[in-house]
Amino acid sequence: MKLLTGFSDTSYRVEVKTRDVVYAGTNAKVTLRIYGSRGDTGPLQLDQSLNHSDPFKRNYIDTFILTAPVIGQIERIKIEHDNSGPGPGWYLGTVSIDLPSKGRHYEFVCNRWLSKSDDDGAIEREFQLTSSEGNYK
Repeated sequence: MKLLTGFSDTSYRVEVKTRDVVYAGTNAKVTLRIYGSRGDTGPLQLDQSLNHSDPFKRNYIDTFILTAPVIGQIERIKIEHDNSGPGPGWYLGTVSIDLPSKGRHYEFVCNRWLSKSDDDGAIEREFQLTSSEGNYK
């Protein structure tokens, strides 16, 4: 998929839920890429949570407002971290994306470790759309 240029930007409201399991949180830098029917957003740094000054802790829901190109109907996401900090492994629960200007809501159920020492050792994963609501305009 190709990063879009020449399209107007929109606001994406992204909620990331870290699961409530032992050592689920991470201090690593997390990046999200959203893929849609017209391209992708490019890498988006998740570093300014509206809820917590120190995001991605066990059982946290962190909300981010991101500005990125309009990519059409959202189809999948790629989320990763840089494996930095003490205990960088992360148990990601869900990612939801809202486009307030379009009245759309997208849900991705992840329920996997992003960890070099757990699961299959991957710190980057792609997830397909689990559900969506609203009308795309």
